[in-house]
Amino acid sequence: MRGTHTASLRFQGTPSGSGWLLHDDAQVYLPRVRPAFLGMQCGLSIGLARASLQSARAREDAGRSILGNDIDVLEASLARATDALLAGVDGCAFLDAPRKLFALRIELVDLATQALQLEVQARGGAGYLNSRHDGLPRRWREAAFLPIVTPSLVQLRTELARAAQRDAA
Repeated sequence: MRGTHTASLRFQGTPSGSGWLLHDDAQVYLPRVRPAFLGMQCGLSIGLARASLQSARAREDAGRSILGNDIDVLEASLARATDALLAGVDGCAFLDAPRKLFALRIELVDLATQALQLEVQARGGAGYLNSRHDGLPRRWREAAFLPIVTPSLVQLRTELARAAQRDAA
């Protein structure tokens, strides 16, 4: 985690009491706050995808115009997914349909990964030169971090699969 500059804290012997509880019942509290937390986590995917698409778009004139249609398609998909996220969080739609939010978070990670791949293609070999990467290595590390942010994509996919099995039964 050092590559992402992530840190942790450990508290030992720290006094705490019932006044520090966020809620008496986690089963009631967590579903209410989950959409906001997952929505905030989606921000990294959205920002990363936008930065990579912007970088890829900036290189279209450097003999990379063949990527223009792919960039357009990905930008449209990202805009649609971002709008769906904002509407769902603002309208509290994910409180009753958390699976839609799980699927949207997975989709946004996939879009960010695809955007990064387009940026790598648009940069070509020059993207590996220290003087010409413009943040590409950091975005690469951030993209590698996206699937393991808790809840991880595996956890989200597992929950979606379980829900699909329950629905089918």
